[in-house]
Amino acid sequence: MKKDGQRRDPQLTSVAIIGAGIAGTICAWHLHNHKIPVTLFDKSRAVSGRITTKRLDTTGIDMGVPYITQDEYNRLSPFLIHEIEPFLHPLNCNTIKNDKLFTQLVYVSVPKMSQLAKAFSSNIP
Repeated sequence: MKKDGQRRDPQLTSVAIIGAGIAGTICAWHLHNHKIPVTLFDKSRAVSGRITTKRLDTTGIDMGVPYITQDEYNRLSPFLIHEIEPFLHPLNCNTIKNDKLFTQLVYVSVPKMSQLAKAFSSNIP
């Protein structure tokens, strides 16, 4: 609602999303798929936010989110799972907690975790 109590025009001319992390890119992708004009902005030169890959010589290191756990994966909406499944690969991950070894199923993006955000933002200015 506007301050004077009148409703806003339901026709959006365009949407600006500030922040090109995974949440911003998925939001922009969703709006774009619903034919709503959207522009994605970020302070960095590339998308992915905290899911970024830093280059070291000829290799890269994933920073931020190294993987998606099975619990996190189970909480995703079906439409999102359908879209990100081609980029995720299951992996058994060994971790030590309280001096005990645990193996859990996790999902990683190949070739790097930032590939998810890049895929969602590929057609968005």
